[in-house]
Amino acid sequence: MPGDDRLPEPHRTQLRLHQEIAENDIEPLLAVHLHKAKFHQEKAVDEYQSREGPETFLSPGVYEQSAGMVAARTETATSVPVEDAWQEIAAEETWVGALPVQMHRQAQDVYLRGFPFIIGFANGQPRVVLNKILVGNPGNLERVYANEWARPWVIAEILDATGFNTENLFVATMKAEQDQYGDQGLHYLKEVAQRTVGTFVEQPEEPFLKPKTPTDWMPDWQDGHVRTQLLQYETGWSLFDRLGHGDSIRDVIEVFCGNSAAKGVPPDRGQTLEDVLLTRP
Repeated sequence: MPGDDRLPEPHRTQLRLHQEIAENDIEPLLAVHLHKAKFHQEKAVDEYQSREGPETFLSPGVYEQSAGMVAARTETATSVPVEDAWQEIAAEETWVGALPVQMHRQAQDVYLRGFPFIIGFANGQPRVVLNKILVGNPGNLERVYANEWARPWVIAEILDATGFNTENLFVATMKAEQDQYGDQGLHYLKEVAQRTVGTFVEQPEEPFLKPKTPTDWMPDWQDGHVRTQLLQYETGWSLFDRLGHGDSIRDVIEVFCGNSAAKGVPPDRGQTLEDVLLTRP
């Protein structure tokens, strides 16, 4: 595409990989697959191999809520070609939206792709990756479990590995009670996520997080049925390796490729990240 050569290298890499996947009909391994492997590898592999979509392994209520959330996120958004999105991200001071990020792990010949619910860039560099989780049990809103950080962390690692400056990047996990939100409420959650990401995109240099420490984010415009925590991303310290059975991204890819046996329930099931880091600093 004309003008691609003027994009910074990380942005150009993202666009090239996006085009490779589309043009060669490649089915990438998704961040959500690696995320689910931290809950239970055997179940994650079964779902991945079914190739029949989430409606086959999610309960009807959860699937309908998730589909509604996607619709709410995109209904009022402006849709632009991915080429234009990366041009805008590179050129604008701030950019908040949703688009896939991807990488190619040549040693394993596998493409990884992550779909952040909302992602924010400041001066062309990633600032916030936010993941959304709907919970059926209100009690699960009281704790952000360790393995719930896997998906946004994988997306952050993809950005890091493809050359972006991640010095000021953090990941966010936003949990909400699914029974509290009908169609109108799903739009509210989208607005909460966008406002959270937008707040920190506008303040790209503000140091407020402690390393390896989840921090609660509860502004007065966010209601009690939503819980959000923030966590600083760190190059060279892989949170992903400390979750589940302690397998790295490379290890989990080998499981999905059928080169390693899948494992069952991990030892950190039901634990918070603070609990896990006491034993796996």
